[in-house]
Amino acid sequence: MTTTALPAFAQELTPAQALALIEQAAVSMNVDFKLRNQRVEGDAIVADGFKYTADEEVGLFTFTGGPIALRPSADDYDVEIDWPEQSSIRIDSREGELESLTFGVEMLGTDYRFRIADGAQRDADGVPELIDYTFDVESFAMTLLEFEEAVGEDPVDFDLNVLLSELGSVGTWAADGDQSMSGSIGSMVTEFFVDAVDGRSRSSSRSEGLSFALDTAGPLIRGETETIGPDDVLRFSFSSSGSQGSAEFGGPDGNFSYQTSSGGTAFAVGVGDGRFDFEAGASALNADIAFDMLPVPGAAFAVEEMSLDISGPILPSDEAQAASLSLGLERLTVSDTLWGLFDPQAVLPRDPATLIAEISAEIDLQEDLGGMMEMDQPPFMPRSIQIERLEADAVGAALMASGAFDFIVDGFEPIPVGKATVEVSGINQLMENLTQIGVITSSDLLPVRMMLGVFMQPNGDDSYFTEIEAAADGLISANGVPFQ
Repeated sequence: MTTTALPAFAQELTPAQALALIEQAAVSMNVDFKLRNQRVEGDAIVADGFKYTADEEVGLFTFTGGPIALRPSADDYDVEIDWPEQSSIRIDSREGELESLTFGVEMLGTDYRFRIADGAQRDADGVPELIDYTFDVESFAMTLLEFEEAVGEDPVDFDLNVLLSELGSVGTWAADGDQSMSGSIGSMVTEFFVDAVDGRSRSSSRSEGLSFALDTAGPLIRGETETIGPDDVLRFSFSSSGSQGSAEFGGPDGNFSYQTSSGGTAFAVGVGDGRFDFEAGASALNADIAFDMLPVPGAAFAVEEMSLDISGPILPSDEAQAASLSLGLERLTVSDTLWGLFDPQAVLPRDPATLIAEISAEIDLQEDLGGMMEMDQPPFMPRSIQIERLEADAVGAALMASGAFDFIVDGFEPIPVGKATVEVSGINQLMENLTQIGVITSSDLLPVRMMLGVFMQPNGDDSYFTEIEAAADGLISANGVPFQ
């Protein structure tokens, strides 16, 4: 395809060019997009309706609605779309017991506009290869209209409702299917209900202050290949300033319910530059659970901060590549009803528990994790690992550790060489408490204390310290004493 670079907005984007770009993007994403009774009215392209069909492995997705019109915009954007307030989504499943679902969609206050992106090129027909767009909706509502099951003759009442308010996004959209977008949602409310002969369930949730971002690019995204390559990009992030939810489940064996709330959550996952990244976190998490099928009527949990970050390569390289893992669980508390199962006399301290781990590594990736792996060898081989921080504090005892190891590769068996320091406190009191509540017996205390004396050095009141060393000959020792 021959392209020529033109200055931004040297020519306005016309409705016909905008429609051609939409059709090109649909083809690149293996989507069938059609307008029903398409015609030209003045300077606009008008249709009585549209049909958008995506044939996926799990099923067929069909999105229909109308009328629709593409017309020149009166502001800085070149083209705007008059979007229908009413439309429908049908999902025909190829898997499981569900045959099909049909949803009704209502979008009010829709404003959808796009223009030629700054510096974008055009093809020989003058169609731009990249556009900027903005999309705003006052409210988006999706309601389940009907569903069909493949098995079972008993009637089932099934309802699902989703409501989004103040949805807005901006981004760029390429003819080859690559895109970049970010946006926000004022609030999101979901309601779900199932009533069947063998049970019922009901749930609802509400989230406030949501934001999201999406970036896609590359041959895999456009359906040109089945494996991840260095040019593929898929990144998605999502966050909420607060949320709450509840659910109830009932059946022949009893009832179960829960309520949850969060002060804030964040989630991000991405593939790009041959690497994989995952981040998730939440603050002020609370959950209350009730059930009548177990001896404990219910339990409550609370976490002040929780996080999980993972990063690593997915494509092989001639050089060692960085990987990392970070885990945080700060000030976890559980209710007395759960403690009472094994410690009714409150012998163990019930202070909030904390677990923090920060680990980095250098690895040799042996297999392409974006494709089919040969399982005759491990997918990766460690070259070095650094325990930057490892802390655990619970039931009156604490552990702190750090260290670094390099690995000598001997066949498929990497041999660690390096040192780590470990400090524990409150261990003797913890063993006394566990003996008192019957978790361990008094005869178990002597060998444990003998091991503490051999492999660790006293470091204050009920505190011990040791240095673990791994040598090149495979010998591992603690406090200078070899492990047998």
